[in-house]
Amino acid sequence: MAAMKTDTTAATATSTDLLDRLPGITIPLAILLLPATCRVIAINLSETLSFVPYLLLIIATVVLLRTARIHRNPAYLAGVLLAPLLGITMLASGSNDGLLLTISAFCGGGIVIAGARWDDDQVARRIALPLLLTASFQAVLVIAQTVTDRAVGLTWFAPQAELEVIDGLLRPQGTMSHVYEPAALGLLAAGVAIAVRPGNRRLQPVWLGGAALAGSTVGLTHSRAALFGLILMVPFVIIAGRRGDRHTWQVGAALLAGFAIAALLTSGAWAHRGDHSTAGGLDDASLGRITLAKQAIEMTVDHPIVGVGPGRYLVVLENDYGLDDRYPFIVHSVPMAVAAENGIPAALVLSLLVGWAVIRAVRASPAGAALAVSILGFVLFDAIHYDRGLGILMFGIWLAVLQRYQTPTSRLVKSE
Repeated sequence: MAAMKTDTTAATATSTDLLDRLPGITIPLAILLLPATCRVIAINLSETLSFVPYLLLIIATVVLLRTARIHRNPAYLAGVLLAPLLGITMLASGSNDGLLLTISAFCGGGIVIAGARWDDDQVARRIALPLLLTASFQAVLVIAQTVTDRAVGLTWFAPQAELEVIDGLLRPQGTMSHVYEPAALGLLAAGVAIAVRPGNRRLQPVWLGGAALAGSTVGLTHSRAALFGLILMVPFVIIAGRRGDRHTWQVGAALLAGFAIAALLTSGAWAHRGDHSTAGGLDDASLGRITLAKQAIEMTVDHPIVGVGPGRYLVVLENDYGLDDRYPFIVHSVPMAVAAENGIPAALVLSLLVGWAVIRAVRASPAGAALAVSILGFVLFDAIHYDRGLGILMFGIWLAVLQRYQTPTSRLVKSE
């Protein structure tokens, strides 16, 4: 009997350990494979998996009720609430267009829940390390595509794929589904690398090299939203250096060096972007962001409670409001996109929780502040962290680490 009990305990411990390790396995796989499979999931499985929103809504609600009183911090609550809110508005819309977003939000929430149980070393090995390695791999592909002007790596998933031309510039994108996703991934990986110290000092070169490669994706993709996030990180890296926080200073310096080298080598492209940003009206210079914002406000006013449903923005825009052929995009602002697709109440709840979490992280330490602001350019001026399954997953990873910077007493905020 004792032996049987021991075996059962060991099996339970093994299962729990496997579940704890799952994010470290799924993060690189999702970032590599999700862009290639999202269309298949959205098109072929939307009817077959119509029960999924109900299932996810039940599971996420149970988890939220069981853990909200234990983990009383806004980053945790935002991560766990995201999937139920999307599930509710998806069910209200009567459409499965947001199925992939809901599943990705649920996965991101799972990483937040797991991250709340881990110590510093586990966060380093199961989130930071796989994220850095995956971002580095994408950066190498971005560099190769820049040098060759060919879709190196992207053709693994789509043999006929070609690099896109945006604003007159050929844009590398690694194996990802959008040209700015490598930069979004790179800034997230660098922010996490700053916030999470490697448990083993022998991994420090991985942290520094990964941060430098992450910086190169910002320099080579020429994203203004990414540049905005990078600029926000600089003051906190400097403050960390003045306070003797060598880890934050070194990783931040590596990030900036990687960006500077890439930007210098492609200075002509950045000059072109600068010229475009200062020529003509604000709407044209911002690639239609004023027009997109007006469309989103009109849609939100017409559907204020539960929105038009996740994944349905462009469908409703084209059918009910008329799509502007110059800017056939979702609004380039995550809060506005959430409000339009999920309603004002959901947008307010998530915006307040995320804003509160950012403020607390900024107050906690320079490292927490650098992590907190790393993705803000894409949150405020793009929709990658909402309208794409991979983007929501990255948003969940960000919250999973950010939750550790909600008090000044966290072990992760101590300087070396």
